[in-house]
Amino acid sequence: MRMVAVAVAAALATTGCTGSGGTKAGGGGEPVTLRMANPYAHLDYEPAVAYFVRQVQERSGKLLRVEVTHEWGQLAPDAEQQVVRATADGTVDLAWTGTRVFDTLGVTSLRALTAPLLVDSYPLQQAVVDSDLPGQMLDGLEPAGVTGLAVLAGGLRRPIAVKAPLLGPADWSGRTIQTFRSAGQSATIRALGATPTDAGPQDRDEGLASGEIHGFENNLLIYGKNGLQAVAPHVAANVVLWPETTVLLVNPDRLAGLSAEQQRWLREAAADAAARSSDLVDLDGDVLTDICQGGARLATASPAQLDALRTAVRPVYTELRRDPPTAAYLERIEQLKRATSASALPIPAACTGAHPQPTATEGDGGDLTALNGVYRLEWTVKELVAAGQQQQEAAENAGILTLMFDDGRLVWNWAGAFNCVGRYRVSGARVSIISGSGPQWECGGAADWDKEHFSAAWKVSDRELVLSDIRAVGQFAGDQDYFAVLFGGKPWTRIG
Repeated sequence: MRMVAVAVAAALATTGCTGSGGTKAGGGGEPVTLRMANPYAHLDYEPAVAYFVRQVQERSGKLLRVEVTHEWGQLAPDAEQQVVRATADGTVDLAWTGTRVFDTLGVTSLRALTAPLLVDSYPLQQAVVDSDLPGQMLDGLEPAGVTGLAVLAGGLRRPIAVKAPLLGPADWSGRTIQTFRSAGQSATIRALGATPTDAGPQDRDEGLASGEIHGFENNLLIYGKNGLQAVAPHVAANVVLWPETTVLLVNPDRLAGLSAEQQRWLREAAADAAARSSDLVDLDGDVLTDICQGGARLATASPAQLDALRTAVRPVYTELRRDPPTAAYLERIEQLKRATSASALPIPAACTGAHPQPTATEGDGGDLTALNGVYRLEWTVKELVAAGQQQQEAAENAGILTLMFDDGRLVWNWAGAFNCVGRYRVSGARVSIISGSGPQWECGGAADWDKEHFSAAWKVSDRELVLSDIRAVGQFAGDQDYFAVLFGGKPWTRIG
């Protein structure tokens, strides 16, 4: 198995809609295809949205189909805003996005859903989704030019950090924390004493590796699937900043162009997804074992620390309550919270304590610190084909690869898709690359630090790293050409 695995998201070539969508034809005609924009790599991260897509097709007997275009916006910091605009102008028919982004698009009606430290459990989130609040809030989408089909529950998002857990305000002070492009979320990060950044996935991961970014907020499902515990192991388990409430969007003209039956299928699928959404996204307990084996360490804030966090974010609430409808929504959610019970996330004993680190060996007189740094290399499909790879293999391998050498610890990232952790050994003028193993395919684990993939001659300067004379070893000997091209085909640029 190769050290670098590339997750390829299929982008559909379909543009616009097909079938009888331009008429008011009933459901018995030709199948109608609706194009849906997904701002991220795939819908594995969004189980409730994936359920909606399936339900549309099942309820219509495949007479109404949803084709999903992944990575709309190319994972840019404003990808979710791009999704909303593409839906509004009819470039796509459907989309989903976090409710968090609408406060940057002239919509204020959804802000209460992600008010800091308010919706902090899946039962409470479902109570909000089941109430009449989403219907009232979705009426406010008109300034954005889209129609909301439903609000879905999403994963609870916690603060995650590189060096130590972000528990009380003192832990946040002076830190740079990645969040999504949202006025409300950025205001919260600042209120807690940190500096927000809306860096995209690739820049976030490189910032975490280089020390320029100290933490981020995310849910445990995405955290685990991306192997982020390799570079940021510390999770504040009982600090739920907000949920990732999601809104299903449709272009108003496209909706009006569907028959009454087609509209019913679409709305029923959205309502069903909303009703089931908390059960679909409440996966925190299911992923705990994997993220713990991958090196994650969970800590809990004390009651005093939680009180201090709530005090720190009071200015955010003061601003939210200046808008009377938002103030009313906040009061209603607080009422639901008082009437809802929830249990704490159970933390396995193996998921506490110090983050496991590989034991690095210098080898024969090698200096581990000589390689310390963060390096980037970008391959295009054309370059890889010219270097001898087949077209399909080149398409899978093209992208940006980042390596971080840190006193014997090695972290690598491929195209912002995942992080892997291992170690390296220096023996004179050669370096040996040794992976870890674990639930993220040979990524993120701490159980086995003894799988050497290849060795290489190395030369490093202030501006670049050159790996040459690459020799794959043992079970990886068959990947000799693969390693030689990807890692030794051209110099690496030093970025930190």
